[in-house]
Amino acid sequence: MRMGGLIKTMPITAMSFLLCSFSVMGIPPFGGFFSKYMVITAAVQSNQLWISFIFLAGAIMTIIYLLRVFNLVFMGQPKAQPVKEGSAVMLISVALLTALSLAGGILIYYPSQFLQLTLLQLPGIIR
Repeated sequence: MRMGGLIKTMPITAMSFLLCSFSVMGIPPFGGFFSKYMVITAAVQSNQLWISFIFLAGAIMTIIYLLRVFNLVFMGQPKAQPVKEGSAVMLISVALLTALSLAGGILIYYPSQFLQLTLLQLPGIIR
């Protein structure tokens, strides 16, 4: 692989990738944590422990491979010609997605309250 050391020339992209990776990994307070938590909790509550272990194994493998990708691409010594950050539109969109991922975790109360309210209005839902 001819990548490495890109954090020096692409710091915004590197930090955005790392923070979005934290969400995919399920690291709190990012939005991905709550989705993983809810899936694993639901599996445990329904006595499907083997499914919970499969989800946990998948979460651990996700952490391992995303940290490896970050390390190979952004850390270490540069192995190719120096590259620079993308255009302003690309950087803004990546930074915006990163901010939304973090906000989704920090402000989880509001969407969860909306979801609970919606579910209570549906017929046939046990209250």
